Amino acid sequence: LYSGISAGAMAVVVERESGRLDRMIASGVKAFDLLVGKTISEGLILAISSIIVILMGWALNARIIWSPLNPRDWLVPLNLLLAYLMSMSIGFILSLATRSSRSAGTLGTVIGFLLTFTTGVWMPKSFLPQPIRVFADVFPVTWALDMVRMIMIYNVDTANLILTQIQVLATTTALIVVGIVAYRKTISRYVEVA
Repeated sequence: LYSGISAGAMAVVVERESGRLDRMIASGVKAFDLLVGKTISEGLILAISSIIVILMGWALNARIIWSPLNPRDWLVPLNLLLAYLMSMSIGFILSLATRSSRSAGTLGTVIGFLLTFTTGVWMPKSFLPQPIRVFADVFPVTWALDMVRMIMIYNVDTANLILTQIQVLATTTALIVVGIVAYRKTISRYVEVA
């Protein structure tokens, strides 16, 4: 959540400040290609970090129950990917409110940390005060992470996951569409300024 929001918020402005955005646009690179490139590069960094954490967990004898032979278990990496895509999209939306990498980084950090503590990401929703729990119940990234918990911790049957999974997929799609629009608007703002 935190990494995706920060990366999304800084995606365009860092390229502009370094002078690469003008060169990329001048060479015919499309805004969508830039968006996909940023999303994949940040996603690879997070995937490598996740693999290292899992390997360290196994090395320390952590109880990680995940089987590549169980189709239901494949919903875990899918939902982690969807949570990342939603977070990046939220970051792209936040980028509309920034003009420098410093402000984008600060905004991404503040919003990211605020959301990690108020949406059940770092601690179970049951630990949150009731008014904040209501917010956590409607935050889409929490739905994806709840899917991971339902599979990995509570061993919920696949039939009981279907409705939530559809909800996560639909919300991710909607956030990606809004994120793409925000990303294009941010790029066009800088291209017009130049």
